[in-house]
Amino acid sequence: HENYEEKLELALDRFATVVRKELLEANLIPGVVKFINSLNESNLSCFVNSGSDEKELIQIFSVKGISDLFKGIFGSPATKVENTKKILDLMGNKKYLFFGDSKSDYLSAKEFDIDFIFVDGFSEWENYKVNKGDFLTQIHDFSLLRVWYFSSLKMIDSALLDKNNLCIVDIGAAG
Repeated sequence: HENYEEKLELALDRFATVVRKELLEANLIPGVVKFINSLNESNLSCFVNSGSDEKELIQIFSVKGISDLFKGIFGSPATKVENTKKILDLMGNKKYLFFGDSKSDYLSAKEFDIDFIFVDGFSEWENYKVNKGDFLTQIHDFSLLRVWYFSSLKMIDSALLDKNNLCIVDIGAAG
């Protein structure tokens, strides 16, 4: 029994090391940093809402030099729905916009009636089926977005670290 727990702990440590390495090496989705910088210049708050470990995300974003772009970085062990609620509680009654590349991003946005933009360029959400109008729009990446389009919005989901990691600003990775 004790040997099993030691092996499990070792396996979990190894897995965490692999995930951390992948996140550090992941490329950001094209155009995302420029887009988030322009949102910040327009005084629009950006948050990260991710399924990845929150402490690791904060460390990785710091190493990548992008942590200061976000008003908050939220991850597991809380769920995306729980993190979205934290962000809404923090920001209050404003208009929100959620960028994401996964079903869990979409469901979190839908739970709180937040407009959702599906970032399909690096998504692993296969065979997504939604009703017409469920997405505000669908984009491949952030390279063609302009802030004036979102000037009335106060939050963005951005899982922009890698293709498996989307956020309320969901910064997914490209390849």
